Amino acid sequence: MLVAGATVRHLTLPPEAFAVRGVAWASEVAGFSSEFSAITNAAAGVRGAPDVYPQYGDIDGAWASLTTDAGEEWIEVRFEAPVTTTKVLWVETFNPGAVTRVDDVSDPGAPAVLWEGASPPQPAASAVAELTLPAPRTIRALRLVLDSPRVPGWNEIDAIGLARSP
Repeated sequence: MLVAGATVRHLTLPPEAFAVRGVAWASEVAGFSSEFSAITNAAAGVRGAPDVYPQYGDIDGAWASLTTDAGEEWIEVRFEAPVTTTKVLWVETFNPGAVTRVDDVSDPGAPAVLWEGASPPQPAASAVAELTLPAPRTIRALRLVLDSPRVPGWNEIDAIGLARSP
């Protein structure tokens, strides 16, 4: 199932803006295609609030795949409790713009594609990608899919969150 009408844009936000938006950050990594290592650029780096952003570069703490430009990579996260939201956020701290699909995998038997496409190429700077959904949705788990060759080099993600709906 594809959710029609969802859009993605990249923002530059001061770190304190996340608290204002009431963001619930991923609390658990449920799976991933690969990671650079279990210590350096591990998948676990996407848990919790951003700790690399707004820095930019190949920095330990943000998730990176095992190799660069190897094809499709993915990471799946869960949240401590279901969140009703219209905004999915992911924080990219190195070579942003490789995410090409976001799935709601709250029900593993019936995943929903929230967005699929390609965002415009991004400058060499950290960015917050914001996926706006056309209507509120309650989400417990997400999967981000990256087309790693689309943006050459390691594509690093620091955090994944959901902005609570009022």
